[in-house]
Amino acid sequence: MANVSVIMGIYNCADTLPKAIDSLLAQTFTDWNLVMCDDGSRDATYEVAERYRRTYPERITLLKNEQNMGLNYTLNRCLSIADGAYIARQDGDDVSMPTRFEKEAAILDAFPDIAIVSTAMTYFDEIVSGPIVQYAEMEPQLRDHPVTREGFGTGARLFLIGLAKKVLLANTLGTTFYALSALPMTQLSTLSAWLGAVCYALMLYFDFSGYSDMAIGLASMFGFRFGKNFDYPYVSQSITEFWRRWHISLGAWFRDYVYIPCGGSRAGTARTIANLLLVWLLTGIWHGANWTFLLWGVYYGILLLLEKFVLRRVLEHLPGLLRHVLTLLLVLIGWVFFFSSSPAAAFGWIGRMFGSGSALVDATAKYYLAGCWPLLLVGAIGSFPVVSHVGTNLLRRSKAWQAFSVVLFLALLLLCIALMMNDTYSTFLYFQF
Repeated sequence: MANVSVIMGIYNCADTLPKAIDSLLAQTFTDWNLVMCDDGSRDATYEVAERYRRTYPERITLLKNEQNMGLNYTLNRCLSIADGAYIARQDGDDVSMPTRFEKEAAILDAFPDIAIVSTAMTYFDEIVSGPIVQYAEMEPQLRDHPVTREGFGTGARLFLIGLAKKVLLANTLGTTFYALSALPMTQLSTLSAWLGAVCYALMLYFDFSGYSDMAIGLASMFGFRFGKNFDYPYVSQSITEFWRRWHISLGAWFRDYVYIPCGGSRAGTARTIANLLLVWLLTGIWHGANWTFLLWGVYYGILLLLEKFVLRRVLEHLPGLLRHVLTLLLVLIGWVFFFSSSPAAAFGWIGRMFGSGSALVDATAKYYLAGCWPLLLVGAIGSFPVVSHVGTNLLRRSKAWQAFSVVLFLALLLLCIALMMNDTYSTFLYFQF
């Protein structure tokens, strides 16, 4: 068989790559050329590919995907370099026997069906609203997403949990926060400042995670399976762990499209520090065009650098409870930057939290604490996975509990509807960022 081109993507396959190339050499091709595309890194896989390229310089092309331009762009470049009338593609450790087809058809085949792309683009009404599901994850499910009774029930429960988070907790806690944040800074006591920060932290979590739960729940009802977007971040014992649990899809997006393409942690300490700071600078800007968001991003970038390069061994020897308390303290301070209208307001609020120029306790703080402490207690409990684990175990083990849960979720829905009818319109905070 003459004039054969093979397109091969290589990534983290130093052990299997020689087998695939050797299988190509073992074929009875009278003429062939091989186009390999890497991910832009200089790892063991690249060294293996480069060794083969030096051995067969006229037949092997190593295409570097340093700009991380995506599958379609990369495949089209591979096809433009491949000059064979037949095109084969790598299949695991082997290279399959090629079949004949035109390059133009191969290029068109590399692009997804326009109907599939359109469905993916319109699945969420705002492309930046979470969970941020990448097309590669969603495309197979758009072609095949069977609706099952189990999936519909799981999705309905998750949707109602998210609705309750928003209506019963986020909105109600927001009432206390907005009342405290409207006070003049001179009237804000230390207790009021801490109460406002805690209310905002819980409000934001239940608003963000509630929206994500509702979106993921609706998707599950229609046969789509997406990963969780919030994984109880307030149980974290470090800032690094917190950001692995908070807005998971956003963190993954910045990791895949900013941090790794810029070199990640592979290019030395100085480059790693620069990459982390860049990611967090952009994360701050992503949330809004305000100096407070910029400060918020830099704040977390510095904290993560300190954890990674300076304080890691010290923190490892601290008791878990102390690490948890320190993490929550730093997160609360971070949220002050997030909700403040200006840097001066943020530093003023933080100063009040630590007793700068304010009374420790006043009548206003006592009034709002007396009114919202039950919600704070429920919110604190709901921020930990205990209730979820208990409920899941009961659903698996007890048919009586399964029947009771239907009544419970129906009551939850009716309560949410009643509160929404009695309340003013309150959009998701999620849409503001």
